[in-house]
Amino acid sequence: MHLAAIIAELEGAAQQEAAGIHVLETTRFEPELGAVATSCLDASRRRAEALAQAAKRLRVLLQGDFAPADPGRSNQTVPA
Repeated sequence: MHLAAIIAELEGAAQQEAAGIHVLETTRFEPELGAVATSCLDASRRRAEALAQAAKRLRVLLQGDFAPADPGRSNQTVPA
């Protein structure tokens, strides 16, 4: 799998997480579910941030800021 494809997957997952965050933020919950919804919202925010950071760090690799361990292997291919 190419690094660009991995980054795209991470970015897509971050966007899905952001959509879930929007739903949690805009939905009115019964008082009994309020604490659970808050907990879910916090977890979703952490996941979205982790996904965004992973994509950001891999983008640096994609830009060529590293040397491949094996000169015969493309620096943009990660074994499946």
